[in-house]
Amino acid sequence: MRQHFWKYQATGNDFIVIDEEELRFDLKDEDIIRSLCQRHLGIGSDGILVLAMQGDALNVEFLNPDGSRSFCGNGSRAAVRFAQEQEWIGHRVGFKAIDGSHEAQVVDDGIRISMRPVQYPVSKDEGEFLDTGSPHLVLERDDVKVLDVKSLGAEVRYSEEWTKTGVNVNFLESCGPEHIYIRTYERGVEAETLSCGTGVTAAALYWANKQDMTEGRIQVDTLGGVLTVGFERNPNGFDSIYLEGPAKGVFEGFIEL
Repeated sequence: MRQHFWKYQATGNDFIVIDEEELRFDLKDEDIIRSLCQRHLGIGSDGILVLAMQGDALNVEFLNPDGSRSFCGNGSRAAVRFAQEQEWIGHRVGFKAIDGSHEAQVVDDGIRISMRPVQYPVSKDEGEFLDTGSPHLVLERDDVKVLDVKSLGAEVRYSEEWTKTGVNVNFLESCGPEHIYIRTYERGVEAETLSCGTGVTAAALYWANKQDMTEGRIQVDTLGGVLTVGFERNPNGFDSIYLEGPAKGVFEGFIEL
């Protein structure tokens, strides 16, 4: 049995994309999901996107490499790029994800998606916690480029507080008032990824809160490229949030299941 797929990446976050009409396996089969995402024996990816049009809206189902489900910011941007290149959509579309409804548009060479409102950061022992569709801790450091992110991230993710629910761990370094650099350890992947859309959003909003910004844009540099987060402050946190950056197709193929 052969599965048709596409490979897409969004600032280095890479995804297996499958048209729901061509899906050939049960999405509850975690063994198949792990094997497809495995980088040495499978296609290799940070997760799987299963996409379908439901009326005028794009439905985005995202699965982590361990089979768990969550919202994925970069995955959603990759999904919109795929839908545009398949001519399912034009330059704007609403899409549905596990955390609700979003809006997306093609902006120059990038894809911009709306994010759900986010509450102010909550202080934890290890760092500042924000939920941007997935749970994130932000830890500010001065030496992010040389950190052992996999070891340090795993230490926090598997600490007593987070071992059951899991958490993504973001290490942030300041580059200026509206410019930061981050590296992220992602739960589900259980390793560092080149970029994480919800992590970029969490880090940017943490930084905006620290800088006491009421609105604006934060440039976020990652190992996989540059993203922009826009926002407005409200009494409870932030809204009018968007995540913007590049997304592109890599290749198309078939794999035996």
